[in-house]
Amino acid sequence: MNDTFEKRRVFIADSDHGPFQILSIAQETDGSIYLSCPDFGTAKWLELNISGHPSANVVASPGSGKISIHATGFAAVRAHNSGSRAVKVNGTPLIDESSGIHFVRHLCTLMISKPTHAPAGQRRSDYHMRSSKPLMPTTLVLFAIPRNTGLIGVNLEGKFHVDVIGVPPELSWGDIPLHTHTIVWVAYTTKQMTDWPPSTHFCHFDGNLVPLFMGGGPERWSLTVIRPEFSIQESSLHIVLDASSFDGVI
Repeated sequence: MNDTFEKRRVFIADSDHGPFQILSIAQETDGSIYLSCPDFGTAKWLELNISGHPSANVVASPGSGKISIHATGFAAVRAHNSGSRAVKVNGTPLIDESSGIHFVRHLCTLMISKPTHAPAGQRRSDYHMRSSKPLMPTTLVLFAIPRNTGLIGVNLEGKFHVDVIGVPPELSWGDIPLHTHTIVWVAYTTKQMTDWPPSTHFCHFDGNLVPLFMGGGPERWSLTVIRPEFSIQESSLHIVLDASSFDGVI
């Protein structure tokens, strides 16, 4: 689907199950992006601390709400109709208002709970992820890629240690066009992801460093943080996620 919409619901399905909604994504005209999920009210948030020995604090959801990634780069978790914010961080902007430059930014990484939410009705803006295999515990990594760059596409490469991910790897990716950016998503399953978490686990940071769930569960997870590599190759943006030298955070 190449249509551009300001609001989109994201669904996942295999040949026998689904489609189930796993995300809601919206983008304002100023570039700000908002993310939510059906079980947001019980979701867990990992607040990273990378000074000294990396660690992550688990924070309970403030209630039904969303993660806000503002055009300025400020990101926070908040409940609907509430001024209070949790898990706040300043990072890479989506759009620099003074120059009009649009930036690439990691939005968030999430380990989804077992999909069960199947709302009635369909919308033309709905986006569907389909798996040829039975649905398994899955991590999603979301990037915002500017649409006004003139590039003809995005290529993605994931590198994991053979002890972590299978051969061939359980990894796929795609793109979800929005207003000023396209959301490029990466979905993967490691050998250690054998159980669905009881609630969705989110982790967002400064837009530069990318947290990756590596295994564990259902309630305790190992996590690593990497710096993606970006390059332009044959008029396409090439993104490399290299987690081959995994060093767990939690």
